[in-house]
Amino acid sequence: MLYISNHLLRGKGCLDLSIRGVENAEKAISSIVSAYGISGVIASAIISYIIWTDNVDEMVNNAKPYVEKAKNAVERVREELIKTRNYRLLSYVDECVAQQELDLDEDDIYQGALGCVFSNIENVGY
Repeated sequence: MLYISNHLLRGKGCLDLSIRGVENAEKAISSIVSAYGISGVIASAIISYIIWTDNVDEMVNNAKPYVEKAKNAVERVREELIKTRNYRLLSYVDECVAQQELDLDEDDIYQGALGCVFSNIENVGY
């Protein structure tokens, strides 16, 4: 986003840069999903933490630290739900992880996501 906003301030070709930035971000989301085996909702959240560039591979590489934290949080939340037999809440895990501040430490992401998941307990009829 920083890359795009810096160029937009220059005025010339701002629409082209904006469209290209969004297209590259969409490609990067797809590539992040493929490369790291995470859901689209998490990849979409991660894309907002990295600098958008013309190089999709670079964006995918820059996503790696966020991907690792998100994947670990997803795994830990799922383990807790299975351990406590809250199977119906499993469908909320990815969305709840994606809603967290992914630049925080993994434990904070896990705690926030777990709270988010359990806040949906009414929706699944427990």
